[in-house]
Parts: sequence; C-alpha cells; structure tokens
Amino acid sequence: MSCGQRPVGSVLWAESCGQRPVGRVLWAASCGQSPVTTDEGPEHDQHCTVQQQMRLPQCEDCSACSQVPQGMHFSPSATLQDVLDYLTDSASLQMKSPAITTTLDGKNKTLYLQTVASIEERTRPNLSKTLKELGLVDGQELAVADVTTPQTVIFKLSFT
Repeated sequence: MSCGQRPVGSVLWAESCGQRPVGRVLWAASCGQSPVTTDEGPEHDQHCTVQQQMRLPQCEDCSACSQVPQGMHFSPSATLQDVLDYLTDSASLQMKSPAITTTLDGKNKTLYLQTVASIEERTRPNLSKTLKELGLVDGQELAVADVTTPQTVIFKLSFT
C-alpha cells in the first residue's frame, strides 16, 4: 500500500506458542515507510499469545493521513460537477460518493451530499452552478468526506 490508502495507527501481530501466527494481523499503509516498533516489549496473555505494537509513520502530504490542505486547481467558471468528477475520477483519490462542504460567511454550507436522499435532492442544483456562483473564492477550503478516507480531507481551492 502507498500514500492515499487507509492508514491505521498501530499494527497488532499475534503469535501463539511458537506456532504460526494466529488471530488477526492488522496492517496498513505507512506512506511508503516501514513501521517503527514501539519501546514497549511484546506482551503475553493467558493463552500464550504474543502481541507487539508498532507505530506507523505518517506523511505530511498524504490526503488520508494528514489534515494539511491539499491543492485543488479549477477555473472560477468550473461547475461543482467538475469538482465532483475530479474527486471520483482522479487516480490518486478515487472517491465513491464525496460529500462537499465549506464555510461561507462564517457558516458551514453543504454544497453536495449524495448519501442522504433528502439532502442530495436539495443540493443537486449546486452541481450545475459555477464555483463563482456558489460564492467560492480563491483560497477557499473545501471539506470532503467519503467512505474511502478515514477522515475528512481538506482541499484548498486555487483559481486558474
């Protein structure tokens, strides 16, 4: 796995009394870096299971690991549908049903959310509006939530 895929904070390795590993082994993306063993030694439980936890390093620029805003470049005349297409079609993002929100005049505004039918119906007209018509400006932050990411991804809009 590489950056952009689901990271997990620790790895659990279980091994039973010298036999092959049993139970679960949790593994996750570590942004192309190797996991780092913690200072804590392995623990043994009453079933002779050995557990070792490892920290997974995080990349500052990884959209799945980080809350550092990611760049997003569009023309002010691009529509919200163009943004949605970028989020779903981009090889590095591959979102399934992104929910897009922002802050306008100090208030949170849902620009598009398709997973709740009543909200999708109310926000669908936004898809044909330009970014300028939606009141978005250069430098605007868009918060995008999707089932493919463990946390909301923040994008900083740059007009081209």
